[in-house]
Amino acid sequence: MGAILPKLLQSSLLVASIWPSVISTAHVLPSPSGPYAVLYNTFNITDESRVDPLDPKNGMRKLMLSSFYPVQRSMCEQTCTVPYVSQNVEPFVDQIGGGIGIPSGALGQIALEVCCKTNGEENRNASSVPLVFLLHGFAGTRLLHNALAEELASGGFAVVTMDHTFESVAVEFPDGSVVPGLNDPSWDPTIPGRLEPLQDIRVDDVRFVLSQLRSREVAARAVPGALCGFNTEHVAVLGHSFGGSTSIKLLMTDSRFVGGLNLDGLQFGNITDVQQPAVLFASMGHNSTNDPTWAETLQHLKGWKVEIGLNNITHFGFTDVSYLNGTGALALSKEVADGLIGTLNGKRSFKIVATYVTEFLDLVLKGRNTTLFDGPSQKFPEVVVL
Repeated sequence: MGAILPKLLQSSLLVASIWPSVISTAHVLPSPSGPYAVLYNTFNITDESRVDPLDPKNGMRKLMLSSFYPVQRSMCEQTCTVPYVSQNVEPFVDQIGGGIGIPSGALGQIALEVCCKTNGEENRNASSVPLVFLLHGFAGTRLLHNALAEELASGGFAVVTMDHTFESVAVEFPDGSVVPGLNDPSWDPTIPGRLEPLQDIRVDDVRFVLSQLRSREVAARAVPGALCGFNTEHVAVLGHSFGGSTSIKLLMTDSRFVGGLNLDGLQFGNITDVQQPAVLFASMGHNSTNDPTWAETLQHLKGWKVEIGLNNITHFGFTDVSYLNGTGALALSKEVADGLIGTLNGKRSFKIVATYVTEFLDLVLKGRNTTLFDGPSQKFPEVVVL
């Protein structure tokens, strides 16, 4: 069914202050398509009330996050290029990439163009910008969703991505220290019950971060200059693979999440009723007729719901790898690309996924009606409404 990535697989800092402002050798990704520029920042939070259940040293739970925040283009005073993957994390990400056909070092030659300085006025009212969480797959990294996060933010959403320390392949903190993933052999997604404890940890991570973002102090670490916290009572969540399962689990757990999308992930854990709108978005060949966890989930989705599929992409096609290859930032051979991400052009698949996600976010966060999910689309014939 291809629903899980392979097993291989205290202050905020402006990205410009910890990475070079210009990366001369990098392939800079195209600017996002939305009307907003995107202010990019990284920050960390420690849950002082929770001993990290994965930390061999029993420390407090520490988390690393990225924020992508929309600002008026006219208010962006300076843009800069920042590494898609930092030098310290790249060797660990290469372990994943090497196992699936991505050349070693290739991701380290890619950069994002972001807004790194505004006049300050745009940043202040964080509560007026709808908040979205974007979660990565099992033992992966938040960095492999940078391009999608930036694209969604350019449409007017504040997007937060996060790593889950000791599960994620590697997490770099502001002091330069790197915490590698444990890669525990007991974390076997093919054995029932093995990943549920990790999902519970993820749920606790996201709920903690959401609660913290309500405060002005933490919001200002995510978005320097913010004078108030985010609206944390009306939030959306989406994720790929295990992150998709976590997203639906959050709908079951926390009413602050008003909508969620599962991008091609098996649903783990006890499945209970969900009243909020939800989308199950599958790769080719994966659907509720061959995935019993999706069939059960659909029975428990009591509100607005839809199951859709995208033809000619694979499970990993929902990550940025499709887009990176489609833009030429990765030069995968046709054989590797077809097996890894599918035969659909990477720029095209990225546009389709971003469009459908944005339409859903507009629906649940901005109250805008949509007909995109009603049936086949002449504009996007690759999408099947199941």
